[in-house]
Amino acid sequence: MISVIVPVYRTEKYLETCIKSVLAQDFSEYELILVDDGSPDSCPQICERYAASNPKIKVIHKENGGLSDARNAGLKSARGDYIFFLDADDAILPNTFSLVMDAIKKEKADMVIFQLVRCDDKLHPSGEELPCLQKGTYSAREMLGCFEKNIPALVTACSKLYRKELFDKLYFPCGKIHEDELICHFLIERCRRICVLDEKLYLYRDTPASIMNSLSPMKHSDVLWAYRDRIEILERFGLTNAKYNQMINFWNVFKGCYPVLLRADAQSKKRALEVKALFLSQYGELKRCPWLGQCEKIKMMLLKYLPGLYSGLYALVFNK
Repeated sequence: MISVIVPVYRTEKYLETCIKSVLAQDFSEYELILVDDGSPDSCPQICERYAASNPKIKVIHKENGGLSDARNAGLKSARGDYIFFLDADDAILPNTFSLVMDAIKKEKADMVIFQLVRCDDKLHPSGEELPCLQKGTYSAREMLGCFEKNIPALVTACSKLYRKELFDKLYFPCGKIHEDELICHFLIERCRRICVLDEKLYLYRDTPASIMNSLSPMKHSDVLWAYRDRIEILERFGLTNAKYNQMINFWNVFKGCYPVLLRADAQSKKRALEVKALFLSQYGELKRCPWLGQCEKIKMMLLKYLPGLYSGLYALVFNK
């Protein structure tokens, strides 16, 4: 059975479309867990109305704790052998569960990854072609090697079906943005076989109000810890090119967030100290990275030894 976990918070405009996309599946062995994360709108009532008419639906009401906390609550309540995450403002195609379960059985996979489609507010495809993984069956090492490129399906929690055991003593970190990025590499590392489908099954609604479109430097800097952990795992697996790409990602986020945090309020300055300490722990490796040019390494030295000067120059150039 598949446990479908849907965190629900302030999505009354989209929630019914999401629920109906699950109820329309051509695969019947699932439970739908709607986790009301203290939503102040009509979402709790919508959840209860659907649960009252369908025994497959379970509703959890809890105080607001954020996306990670809601997903974790769903994981603790899940009775299925497989886990599927679906955001309440998104939807899936009717054959999603049948296709991923066929792949699980055929390939004896611990995880199935499929493609997502970026859509507008009305779930019309935007036409934007996202970088995709190649169809096939991968070992954990082969999949980790795909971090050589920046592919959304690698890091998003919602474009996958997971064997439940992968989450044994592993939960989404609460109070963080980029929770998908912070956990994805640990899940991949635990897999023996991973199957990638080329079907586009997940409809991702990209709206101006979505979390990823409203990130402050404070929140965006959470991803630096994901890159640090991923770099360590890739080093352990000897995946040099993938490690270099994640080091570039780390550097690009750090050099953009740190100068802004340094010039903001007291809380942001405290976070600036934290990300600076993280940067210094990676400084030696970053300086040796051959994928980073000399100009970038000069910027690193400025940020290490003269952060105030760099921050001032950054503000002049980018008006931030």
